[in-house]
Amino acid sequence: MLGVSTRTLRRDTQQGVLPDRRSAGGRRVFSVTELEDVRRRRESLPPIEGVVLYARGVVAAPALRG
Repeated sequence: MLGVSTRTLRRDTQQGVLPDRRSAGGRRVFSVTELEDVRRRRESLPPIEGVVLYARGVVAAPALRG
């Protein structure tokens, strides 16, 4: 949605640019509205309509030959 790295998001939260909350598991949780506000300030673009989702896939390492 913002097209930035996780380090940028972390820095933005530390600098107070982007408020965050933590899930029960300790992960950062951002409001779509707040992400949209940051995006518009950075890029001066109109709002995005709809829902934005994020998922991280995990690729298993190949089995070691013994």
